[in-house]
Amino acid sequence: MIKYLFKQNHKSFYISFIILSIIITSVTSETTGDFSQVIEGFNWGPGVTKMILHLNTEINYSSNEIAPSIFSVITTKEGSENNENRVINKVYISDEKGNKINQNSNYITLEVSCHPASSITNPFYYNPTKSLNNWADPYDSTIQLLSDFVSGTTSIPQNSLNIDVKSKKNYLNGIDNVFTLNQPFTYNDIKLNYAYYKSSDSNNRGVVIWLHGTGEGGTDTTVSLYGNKVTNLASKTIQDELNDCDILVVQCPSRWLNYTTGNVEDSINTIDKYKSIYTEALYNLIKDYVSKNKISSNRIYIGGASNGGSMTMNMILNYPDYFAAAYFASEGYADRHITDKQIESIKNIPLWFVYAVGDSANDPAKTTQATYDRLVKVKANNIHLTKYSNGVVDITGKYFQDDGKTPYKYSPHWSWVYLLDNDCKDNNESLFSWLGNQKKNNNDNDDNQENTITVNDDNNESINNIKINSWIIFLIILL
Repeated sequence: MIKYLFKQNHKSFYISFIILSIIITSVTSETTGDFSQVIEGFNWGPGVTKMILHLNTEINYSSNEIAPSIFSVITTKEGSENNENRVINKVYISDEKGNKINQNSNYITLEVSCHPASSITNPFYYNPTKSLNNWADPYDSTIQLLSDFVSGTTSIPQNSLNIDVKSKKNYLNGIDNVFTLNQPFTYNDIKLNYAYYKSSDSNNRGVVIWLHGTGEGGTDTTVSLYGNKVTNLASKTIQDELNDCDILVVQCPSRWLNYTTGNVEDSINTIDKYKSIYTEALYNLIKDYVSKNKISSNRIYIGGASNGGSMTMNMILNYPDYFAAAYFASEGYADRHITDKQIESIKNIPLWFVYAVGDSANDPAKTTQATYDRLVKVKANNIHLTKYSNGVVDITGKYFQDDGKTPYKYSPHWSWVYLLDNDCKDNNESLFSWLGNQKKNNNDNDDNQENTITVNDDNNESINNIKINSWIIFLIILL
């Protein structure tokens, strides 16, 4: 009897030991991994839209939806004193790039919200000392489970998920496999970087130049592409309107209107004899790009926003015969520094100005509107002005004020929001459709035909008469 009880107790102890071991293992084993980010360009800059978890455990696919509420994402950012919880909209099994799939995978994607009022959703940090944007470092996210994760036969206990806080890789929507980045150019010791999108191999194609605003200078062209919604210039919608144009995004190390005095200052406060130290370098970069890429010299278009709009004015004033058209958003070139002679020199260039009422950064009354009025007075024959009387508000229907109903309002200085969202129109013609149709000297021929001389029948008759008269003179001399 004693022997029997010992055997029974030994058996119970053994079973209890196995159960306890399983419990301890399930508590202490971790699901580890890292994550990548999908970043997209918005009107206010870049935003992280997806976080793709790469786990050491394969997740079993289930047709049941994964509840976003079981995850938590807390992001910390350079220059920000407060951490912030990200709003998670969707969670699903995916491939390594964040595309939803209906099969087992080691990847789970979290779609997160972005909003212009939330600086934490923007991976840029604005350095107030240098007045430049750069990629924030650190920009970390702590990803946790708020309850057990279950998908099919896969179960991950709440406290057993351990994800690295730093993103392993960034996927740049609108940039990756679209733009060629960080191309260097040097002229007289002035160094510029540029990125470009190539629309086709045609010799008749044009090029649209974009010059960034104050905050997007530096040496990383992704900052110039994401500082505003510049990637939209390569979208199908705008490309179709441009009628086959490359996009050339040029970046200067600091601000475009950096003058030979060495001071970085706005043109409103400068003396008109000064010329930006980047003027000649930019001009030669554009010429180099046009030559190497066989761009039609009749279809070179220049434009930009804010400080880049001011540099656009600087370029057409210095090279009034080079560009086929120019466009400006919130430009800040002081009209009082433009002479009457210069106004005459640019009045035949097709120009399109954009600004919003209330712009205190570049007062339109001293810049855009004043220059436009002078051009009208001298009968400029192809100029347009799009003025937004209500400032700058979101037109996508995605972003609202705190009440959830009123469209989000940006700074009135940000009129480039309308330009890059392709909202600027005159008589139902969009700015980009107009731009793509402009040709220098109204010449519809491409570069390969520019130097071809066509002689009409009247000229042939004149030439024949000259030949006959020459023979008569020759015979008279002989006689």
